[in-house]
Amino acid sequence: MGKIGEYVGLHPLLLEDIMNTDQRPKIEDFGDYIFIILKMIYYNEKKSEIEIEQVSLILGLNFVISFQEREGDVFNSIRERIRRGKGRMRKSGADYLAYTLNRCHS
Repeated sequence: MGKIGEYVGLHPLLLEDIMNTDQRPKIEDFGDYIFIILKMIYYNEKKSEIEIEQVSLILGLNFVISFQEREGDVFNSIRERIRRGKGRMRKSGADYLAYTLNRCHS
């Protein structure tokens, strides 16, 4: 996390918020990038219970970085759309990708 933070120039408190998964959903504007915390809610059929996972997004002018609380790939369908070049995904900017990732959790 520290190396990613240094490379992109992320605020140290932002990195703490990513690591502390008890955060409330929020949006913070850091000037050069926007930090978003989302809560993904899904039903775990094996455990027969609802689970909540924190997903953090960092939206810059030409990039989106995502962090998931748990191992898994909730963004696989979006990644496949990008690979296939279908729809607006490849033609739009990082803001549209962040919007699409957010809709994945709604």
